[in-house]
Parts: sequence; C-alpha cells; structure tokens
Amino acid sequence: MRVEQESEGIIAALQALQSAFFRPNILFLRFPNEPSDWEQLLPVFKEAKQLKVGVMLLGLHPSAGLGRMEVINLWIRPQLDDLPIMERLEKGNTDLAILMSLRLAKAWKGELNIISVIDKEEDRQETENYINSLKDLCRIPRTAKSLIIVGKFPDCIKQTPQGDIDFIGLQSIPDFQFVHQMIDMTGSSCLFMSDSGSESALA
Repeated sequence: MRVEQESEGIIAALQALQSAFFRPNILFLRFPNEPSDWEQLLPVFKEAKQLKVGVMLLGLHPSAGLGRMEVINLWIRPQLDDLPIMERLEKGNTDLAILMSLRLAKAWKGELNIISVIDKEEDRQETENYINSLKDLCRIPRTAKSLIIVGKFPDCIKQTPQGDIDFIGLQSIPDFQFVHQMIDMTGSSCLFMSDSGSESALA
C-alpha cells in the first residue's frame, strides 16, 4: 500500500481490518510535536469514531518521560444526571480510561488517584457518590484515592498530586493546544483516550 500521508495509511488499514475475524478495537497514536502533523491526524480520529475504534493518544513529556512509574492520575468528569450508572459511564467516555488505569496500576504496583473537577461546592456530595459508585462497580482498589476540586479545570491542575502519567478523556474533536497544554501543566506524560463503545469497566 502506497500513500502520500501517514494518516491515509492508518485510515486504509483501519478500514481493511474491519473484515478481520479479530478486528482492532483500539488505535494507539503518539502525539505529534508539530501542529501541521496534528492536522493530518484529525481525519484519523474521525474515521476511528465512525468505525467504533477506541483511541489512545500518548503525549510523552519531553523531560519527565514516565517518571518513576509509580503514580497514576485518572481524571474523571463527574456525570451527575439522574441516569443508570452504565449510561453515565458511556456518556462520560471513561470506560477505556478506567480499564487501562487499573491495568497499569497493577503492572506498576503503583498509586492510583481519581481526580474530578466541579464548578461549585454544592456538587461535591453528589460527585463523591458518583466516584464511590465507580469504585464499587468497577472494582477499583480501596487503596485508590479520590480528589474533588472546585474551580476551573486549568486552575485546578496545580492542586493535584504529581503523577507519572495522567489518564484524560479525549475530546470528540481533539484540540492540539489542549493536549499540548495538559502535558505542560501536569508536568507528566498524558494518555488521552476515547471509548470504542465495546469496552465496559463494569464487566
């Protein structure tokens, strides 16, 4: 297969593998350094979503790398709607992030922090209830620590424990500046993820 751009090759491979017996359900990508390379990836994100393929985008911190491979920060956007927990998980796009953070915490024998940012103090109790439900239903170890911070997302990053890697949900239309800023502000490598729809952290 000859293509002019790498993104064309990735899309062609994704499409071709849909007919395979064990078709891929996760696409792993490295965050590019240049905005021009990022523009080439946007059609890949779109195609992956259409084909129901999950995406894991690794942004490796230029100096920290994977640090000491001890601390994992899992960022959870609280879903406070009055819906069944499975629907809230799907809406929050967090199944893959939860599953992968648990696997990595086990492999590293590391510390897992679950972090949520809320706009107002009044949402704290409901957010705690949501996270506790996730811990129970997703079999998250009791040793995992929860941290709920009130404020604007960028301002809250400085209040979190320093992680060796941060697991963050990937936007439906990924933004280069957001990904770049998160790597810079957390001071760690970041793994941005979107679900394929076939994962279940409750399984």
